[in-house]
Parts: sequence; C-alpha cells; structure tokens
Amino acid sequence: MASLHHTSNETIPQPPQTPRHNATRDQRIAARTLRAKGYTYAQIAADLHITQRQVQKACTDNRPTPRKPPGARRKLSEEQLDEIIDFIRTSKETRRMPFSQLIQELHLSVGTETLRRALARRGYHRCKALRKPPLSDRTRALRLT
Repeated sequence: MASLHHTSNETIPQPPQTPRHNATRDQRIAARTLRAKGYTYAQIAADLHITQRQVQKACTDNRPTPRKPPGARRKLSEEQLDEIIDFIRTSKETRRMPFSQLIQELHLSVGTETLRRALARRGYHRCKALRKPPLSDRTRALRLT
C-alpha cells in the first residue's frame, strides 16, 4: 500500500521564483515615459530594476500592457491544495488513500494525475508504506544490554 510522504518535517517547500520575462504594466509605462524624455535604455533599466531588453520591448511594442503569459491555468488553487494537504495529514488512513479515493472524498473535479502533480509541486510523493518488523526476544535482550 502506498503512502504520501513529505520530503521534510519542516515547512512545505514553495516552488522557486522564476525571473520575470515581462516587465509589469507600471514598469512598461514608466519605461515609455522615460524614453520619451530622452533617457537611454541602460539608464531606464537601472532606474526601474529591469533588463535593457525589457525596456526595449516596452518602448517598441504598440501595447503598454504585457500579454497574458501562455499556458493553461492550474486546476487546483493554492487554497484548495492547502486544504487537501491538511486533510491528508490528519491520519495514517488519509495518508494511505489512493488519489482516486481522495478525489471522491473531497469532491474534487480533477483527475488523479492532476492531483499527483499538484502534490508533487509541494514536495509530496508516494512511497511504499512498510511495516517495521517486530522485535524478537533476542533482539530485545541485545538492545537492553
């Protein structure tokens, strides 16, 4: 039987922050304004703490607001994921539940792979739930000495 296991007993790891590929809307508007005043790309980049390429793109694009990043939205929000993890951590039985049963129990509208990937992003992975072998009389006596 598999059990959900977290990689550490401390805080739940968060995904690393990736560098922004686009400047924010306000940074883009500020870059366009400063460029209109005659500042160079390097000066604007240093002032706004963004790259020169981001300044150049903000000034040459026809739109001041950045495009929506590509890709589908996540089906489970961070709040939902927190609730799922809280439920899983409540007992040994919930840790050992199959993903399909977790989905039924919590009335989630996602598939098993979606749930597995979401938990993996938070550092939870399946592992074999093994039983400790019982101590024999000989081993118990050796431990006491």
